[in-house]
Amino acid sequence: MRLRPSRCLTGAALIAALLAFPGGPLAAQLSRRIAVGIVAGPTRYDLSGTGTTMTGGLRLDLTGYPFLVIELGLGYLHYRPQGGAGLTYLLPEISAQLQTTLGAARPYLGVGIGVAEPSSGTITSNLQTLLATAGVRIDVDRHWILRAEGRLRSVDPFKGSMLDVTAGIGRRF
Repeated sequence: MRLRPSRCLTGAALIAALLAFPGGPLAAQLSRRIAVGIVAGPTRYDLSGTGTTMTGGLRLDLTGYPFLVIELGLGYLHYRPQGGAGLTYLLPEISAQLQTTLGAARPYLGVGIGVAEPSSGTITSNLQTLLATAGVRIDVDRHWILRAEGRLRSVDPFKGSMLDVTAGIGRRF
């Protein structure tokens, strides 16, 4: 039986979410500690070819403690390898981020794991990814968040890389 990386990632996300929320009814915890965001920006890649393209992503932030955020993400990347047709990857990932509060700003550093799942092109296998992220979430008001970050991914660990520089908006529920 072969384990699919995306299933392992889903299981890890569920365990992380349960560990991130200390005591109390889960619904009450989630209502105060969940945020959904969208980001976009350029990414510099070194895969089967090098270059720069645009990337986008969805982010789900789960905050269990003031200093810890478990982030579930889904990224999108389309690029042209050297001498080939375009390739599209979906990038499901999970990261743990340590953050601090400086007024309305919450700078953070994090590490995580993910998968590069090809959704088009000739590549059919999933590639594991490792990631490091640094950024800031800025509270505009009680519900809205601005965010900016850099995300460095090692694809098929240490055979390829991507550096995303993104900005976006989020909503806290």
